[in-house]
Amino acid sequence: MTDPNHDLDELTARLRRERPDMSDDAFARVHDRVVAQAPWEDPWPADRRIVIPGYASLHEFSRAQEAAVKEGMVGRFWTLLHWTNWRVVFPMPRWQQERVARETLAELAEGRPVQFLVTNFPTWELNHTVLAYAYALDPGGNVRFTVYDPNDPDEPGRLTFDRAERRFEATRLHDTRVGPIRTFRMYYWALL
Repeated sequence: MTDPNHDLDELTARLRRERPDMSDDAFARVHDRVVAQAPWEDPWPADRRIVIPGYASLHEFSRAQEAAVKEGMVGRFWTLLHWTNWRVVFPMPRWQQERVARETLAELAEGRPVQFLVTNFPTWELNHTVLAYAYALDPGGNVRFTVYDPNDPDEPGRLTFDRAERRFEATRLHDTRVGPIRTFRMYYWALL
């Protein structure tokens, strides 16, 4: 059997179903390599992507290797102080929300998921991130984004961009009432 950790330095997030026998430390090192790649940089070519052996998706990996994933995180306190969170205190004009929807559609068309910061601040009910990975148009032409919400990993979440109102609505998000929210793109350049 070959060393399951070979070429980790040359690879960024290709998933394989074959699972060699890896230690928790080896999975933690794989996780560290994945999160070290700046998300605003162009994706690496397929031959340089990190292999997560034995898992069909990051969702499957994070459920099965929860301890390894959590070990690589910075902790709740530091996420609350994250430099991108300043945006939640300001009202966002509708043209900005429309731009977020338009840019997200372009990214999804290229096969890249988009991380959103979603908030209904000053209400403290909703202020976290979700990952948009698909969309569809409803009969009225509004965009229904399908999102992965780590607070509700067993069922996809939904955000709707109302084209006439030029705003996002929480259609189905964990522990959040249906209604208007503000949505921001995360990690699309070094300061945001």
